[in-house]
Amino acid sequence: MNSATLIGFDSDGWLTLARWLALPGLSYVILYLLRVEVRKLPLIPLEHEFRLPSWVAGGIAGVMTFLLSLSSVAYFALGHVTRLANEEQFLSTFFRALTPPEREWLERVAAHDVREGFIRVLDYDGFSDLIILVNNWRLFGTHVDCAGKQQCQRPGAEPPAPPPFRLDSRFANVLRPNVLGESRPMLHLRSGKNRIDILSENSGVGACRSTVEVGFRTANGETIARQFRIADGQEHAIKTYQTRRENGSYRVCDRIRLEPELRYP
Repeated sequence: MNSATLIGFDSDGWLTLARWLALPGLSYVILYLLRVEVRKLPLIPLEHEFRLPSWVAGGIAGVMTFLLSLSSVAYFALGHVTRLANEEQFLSTFFRALTPPEREWLERVAAHDVREGFIRVLDYDGFSDLIILVNNWRLFGTHVDCAGKQQCQRPGAEPPAPPPFRLDSRFANVLRPNVLGESRPMLHLRSGKNRIDILSENSGVGACRSTVEVGFRTANGETIARQFRIADGQEHAIKTYQTRRENGSYRVCDRIRLEPELRYP
C-alpha cells in the first residue's frame, strides 16, 4: 500500500520537519509573549550592541507556528487518514473476477491471429443502464442507443408510430433503430493488451437483464465468441459490490472487464 504525499513529502517527511521546527518555534513564541528583547545571537559574536525588535520576534514566531501547524496537520492527515490503495485492490472491488471459463476463452482468443472484433447486444430489459467501452471508447450505451421507444427492440417487433413532427440531424441517434442482435465492429482494437468494459446498473425502475456477446474473427475465418448474461440479484454481484437484496433500486448489477491480448494487424 502506497503512502500519500503532499508537496512531495510523505507523512514521515512532514514529521521530521515538525520536529525541526518545534524547539525554535516554541522559543520565539515565548520570547514574543514575555516581551523579551534579544540582544545576542547564539554562536555569532557581535562587536556592537544588538537588539531584536519585538515585532520581528512576533513575525518569526507567527511564521514558525504556521509551519509547525502545517507540518503537524499534514503528518496526521497523511499518516492516519488517507492511504492510497493499490490498483489491483481497487479493481477487485470495482470489477468482478472472471470465471474460469471466461479466462479460458480469453486464452483461446490470445492464441489466434485476430482480424476483427465485434459485440452484439442480444437482450436488454429496456430500463437499466448498459454501457460497453472498448479501450475507453464507447461502443454502445443505452442512454444514447436506446433513448427512443423504437430503439433496441427485438427483430420483427412492430415499430411504434413515427413522431408527428420531423427530427433534424441533431437527433440522428434517436432515428436509428439499433435492433437487438445487430453486430457492431470494435474499431479501436490494437495489438497487445486491450480493455473491454461491460457496465450494467439498475435504473431504479426495473430489474437488470441483458445479454452481450463479445466475439473475434481470426485470420483463418474462425469466430470465437462468448455471451455474458447479466441479471439483477446475482450472488457474485451482491458480494462484490456490497449491495442488498431488499433494495433493488439503483443497484450495480455487474461490471465486467475483459483484457484480451490480441495479435492484431
